[in-house]
Amino acid sequence: MKIIAIGAVTAGGKTTFINALKEKLPRAASLHFDDYSFKGEVEDFSKWESEGADVHVWDLSPLKEDIERIIRSGGYDHLSKIESYHVAEFFFNKGFQTFILKYSTAPLGGPHLGLKPLSEITRAVRLIRSMSDEFKLKDDKLAACGFSAGGHLIATLCTHPDFNDKAADLSDVNSRMPNTLEDPYDDISSMPDAIILGYPVITMTGPYIHESSVRQLLGTAPAKEDLDFMSAQLHVAPASP
Repeated sequence: MKIIAIGAVTAGGKTTFINALKEKLPRAASLHFDDYSFKGEVEDFSKWESEGADVHVWDLSPLKEDIERIIRSGGYDHLSKIESYHVAEFFFNKGFQTFILKYSTAPLGGPHLGLKPLSEITRAVRLIRSMSDEFKLKDDKLAACGFSAGGHLIATLCTHPDFNDKAADLSDVNSRMPNTLEDPYDDISSMPDAIILGYPVITMTGPYIHESSVRQLLGTAPAKEDLDFMSAQLHVAPASP
């Protein structure tokens, strides 16, 4: 994360510049001092400035809370090129066949994702396995690698190997079970043979949760069974890679 502070005189073009910057950086967020009503008062701004312009004459708690909210964001809200293309290129140069999954993400404050990313990675692994001859893949040597939220997605995949990749309703436990409709991929395993998890989000319960990942994936008031379902540490089995 990079933080840019912009200051200028009134009508100095700050807002115009910031809006132009946000067009180039779609994940950028901006906070404007003038949008807040802080407790505290300065009667003589010239004197206040000459004495050092101490901003602590105001209670800046609302601004600090919003800054902390933005800093905590991340996890299922964007895809990182550093954690995807660069890693794939590294393994490709080592002789591996590589694939990159662009799973669904949710904008901050937007509708939560539910089962969509899990459905996408489950179907992707089955599709890759179905094309092993075309890509010259070894059936028992398929590895999955993910970082942060991507690590959580792979951990969830490995702890729910019978997941129905067409499931839509997270709260409907039955919808997570294998699909009963005939489908050419349903009999193909979605379980990787090996995994690499880089600083993954693992749990959605307890003191070590990543709040942003929970919010982006499950919403602001998730049911306990949904939190448990997405907590990989609760579902590790002897067959888990």
